[in-house]
Amino acid sequence: MFIYFSKEKINYFKGQIAPFLIASIAIVVLLIMITVNIARIGLFKTDTSNAADAGALAGATVYGQGLMNLGFHSDNMFGFYLAAAAVLASCRSCWYAWGMYAVFMAIALALYLLAKAMAGKIPGNVRETAYSYAFQNIGIEEVKPHTSGESYEEWLLKKSRFSQWMDDEEYKNPPHKYTWDDRYGQNYAQVILDPVPTPTPHILWRPVVVIGRGLFGCCHGCLCLPMPFIAALSGVSHENGPIGVTTQKYRSDRDFGLWKMRYGTIESYAQAETYGGSVRPWSDHTYDSRLVSTK
Repeated sequence: MFIYFSKEKINYFKGQIAPFLIASIAIVVLLIMITVNIARIGLFKTDTSNAADAGALAGATVYGQGLMNLGFHSDNMFGFYLAAAAVLASCRSCWYAWGMYAVFMAIALALYLLAKAMAGKIPGNVRETAYSYAFQNIGIEEVKPHTSGESYEEWLLKKSRFSQWMDDEEYKNPPHKYTWDDRYGQNYAQVILDPVPTPTPHILWRPVVVIGRGLFGCCHGCLCLPMPFIAALSGVSHENGPIGVTTQKYRSDRDFGLWKMRYGTIESYAQAETYGGSVRPWSDHTYDSRLVSTK
């Protein structure tokens, strides 16, 4: 076309800009298609990134709340220790003092075992919350089905299959994956959590004064013996690191006529940690969470 117009330009005085205009329009349309494609894929990546961040932060927050509850439990244990110490210090009977010491130690041990049970439930709560927040923010675009004879108001009040899936808490069950179909094919969203650390509470020992020489010693010439007592929690430890969440989302290719948009599987990963606070008695039990890694 360009050669033709170049050879015949003497005979043509109008329309010489047409080929350049056609080429410019083609280039602009091509650039628009590329821009739209990249933008939609960027939004697709944003969905998985937001889901990973939300799941990790929510999990770390719940982990901190679990540690905070352990801190309040430690306060109660320390209050019981002070009450037991006061009772034992005021006792004037050897056998009664040792009997009370045995009973109080049994109760203190039961309180510590309760703290271990509370700590054991934290990973489960973290996983449930992380899965829930990740799926809520992953941006599942599923159209609600319309049944025959259904009015528009009834359709608005009806829940989508994904909403019902969330209400039934199916996201808790392996493989933690939701699949849906549209006119282009099958899509899915999946959330994968790193192993959640289980905190292990440690015992804080403090002495109490028990009067007597032995368990069945007499009260004449008795000594005041400082005996170890489970007073509270000194801290917690765990083996693993921060809460890590991986989100995956697959969308089938879209054919818009002019071009075919390819998505494939997009994956994002985020880690969040719990910091601050302490479970020691009468200390600040407030824990915060923050993102430490995103990709």
